[in-house]
Amino acid sequence: AIVVLPFPNGLVSAAVLLLAALLLPGILWLSRRGQLDLAVVSFAVGVWLVTVGQPGLTGDLSTNPIIVPMAAMMMLYVMPPHHWWWLVVWVLGALLTLYVGTNDTDTVMQTRFSWLLNAAIACAVSVAVVAYGARQLADSVRKERKLSRELSAREATLVRLEELANTDPLTGFLNRRSLESRYRTVPAGSAIALVDLDHFKGVNDDFSHAVGDRLLADFAGLLADCARPDDLLYRIGGDEFLVLRARSTAAGLGTWLHEVRERGRHGSWAQLPPGAAVTFSGGVVAVDHGKLDATIGRVDRAMYAAKEAGRDTIVVID
Repeated sequence: AIVVLPFPNGLVSAAVLLLAALLLPGILWLSRRGQLDLAVVSFAVGVWLVTVGQPGLTGDLSTNPIIVPMAAMMMLYVMPPHHWWWLVVWVLGALLTLYVGTNDTDTVMQTRFSWLLNAAIACAVSVAVVAYGARQLADSVRKERKLSRELSAREATLVRLEELANTDPLTGFLNRRSLESRYRTVPAGSAIALVDLDHFKGVNDDFSHAVGDRLLADFAGLLADCARPDDLLYRIGGDEFLVLRARSTAAGLGTWLHEVRERGRHGSWAQLPPGAAVTFSGGVVAVDHGKLDATIGRVDRAMYAAKEAGRDTIVVID
């Protein structure tokens, strides 16, 4: 507004600009309150005042018809797609006001009709080009987002398949395949325990495999409840479970197994009859770092030593 003051009719031009600018706080307030349609209408009124205000008051056509297509392109980006008919009304209203409210003094060797017809054609062409470009861009964005969603879904599927391949479906524990892949990352100074339920075959024979599966799930829940957050829990087959604890001695892990056994004595197990006891035998050894087969062989021998000792026993080999 200050810049245009020295020019002819500068005071009127500055007043029109300030009047339009006064609408901006109201437009921002409306948009923040979610009144977007009303905010767009207010914005359109502000731009309309700038476009036709000064020529309508002074009769000076000047370059304002060129502003019409520029303002129309601006409006294209703020009007909702289902309200684009506003743009036609806005442009026709601006051109009609300029035609009626101005004179031929400053029309650069053209009549107002020719000048405004050129403005109308420029407006239609520019809006059509911008609208087409915007639509193409929107289509590209939608395709990119669709592709991104498909890739995300595919990655999620691959992650899920990897989890299924490394997880026991009954207990949710890791399986033998996962043990083989993760064992290489186990730090030195760790311990491993192998646990086998006592007389589990009798449970399947006497009460059904469904009860046996429920017992396995309950026992896995007991181990998970007692385990440390960084313990790795595995079901490596049948009723055999393996616990891998980083930075622990075999004696320390054996003490923990005794605590699990005592807690299990007071647990509620599947659908077994009252008084039926669930016990387990366990072997614990220090990890032979980098040699999984050797470690599994040692802990397996410790576990079978517990079985031979009468079951419901834990054998620790440092």
